[in-house]
Amino acid sequence: MIFYNGTTGSLGRYFANAARNLSTSAVALRSRLEDRAGLRSEIETVSGESAILILLAAKVSVPWCESHPEEARRTNVEDTVEFVRVFVEVCRAKGVAPEVVYVSSAHLYARNDGRIHETDPALPRSVYARTKLEAESALRSLSDAFGFDLRVARVFGLVAPIQPENYVLHSLLRRAREMNLKDIPGLSNVRDYLDSRDVCRSLIRIAEVPRDRFARVCPDGVLNVCAGEGITIRRLAETCLEALYPASEARVLRSELSEAPPRADDVPRIVGSGDRYRALFGENPKTISIEETVRDAVTTPKASG
Repeated sequence: MIFYNGTTGSLGRYFANAARNLSTSAVALRSRLEDRAGLRSEIETVSGESAILILLAAKVSVPWCESHPEEARRTNVEDTVEFVRVFVEVCRAKGVAPEVVYVSSAHLYARNDGRIHETDPALPRSVYARTKLEAESALRSLSDAFGFDLRVARVFGLVAPIQPENYVLHSLLRRAREMNLKDIPGLSNVRDYLDSRDVCRSLIRIAEVPRDRFARVCPDGVLNVCAGEGITIRRLAETCLEALYPASEARVLRSELSEAPPRADDVPRIVGSGDRYRALFGENPKTISIEETVRDAVTTPKASG
């Protein structure tokens, strides 16, 4: 049985459908990270040999985290660790073996001009990235103390049909609709994007792969979830224009794109190595193209809330 939280987020809203497509039983947890009593109530009837918690919930807006560092740390580190502690305690009391998949971020890696491997150095540049790295460390300590299986999935760039506008895809779509194409920060930056639907499918596979097999490929418990290929923010912006306008108009608008300096914490290139993922599953996690994601983002009505 898989339990997951963050149900209204950029991953959580797609998780149930991914589970159905993989014929996996998944239960959506409604309790917020700080609501440990609510979590106890939700999982009170947990049973069977094992239970898996996939942690999707977090404060993810980089600007918000920069403005609210203490709140970001409280949610992304302290509340996350305590949420896991309660999950593990309830499972153990019921005679159920707990497993945790923590969804982390590629933003914690140090600058790297090649493909980033799981063993490459970490050097987080933002409050958000620092909280993700700290949470990884704290959860490892908890795993060592309680003896549960912990798997860390470091997700690279995330795109989805429905996301808040602080995510790059929807920010670019807004600019494209407004024809506001001048001074886009970091337009030449290169990123490694996966559709949320592919990421959710990957997280379920990571959770369900046998423990000994996962440990052989990922002895440190870390696995990149990435396409292993990069595209520029410029190309993503051009794809948005091509999805919104006739070809002749999109061509003219593409010529109006211009670049502004990126954020201070930004880096020119974040592209992951998928070697471990392919070793585990024999394939790349990417099944949905950027063009398909953008088309779906254009045609999917925005969800409320």
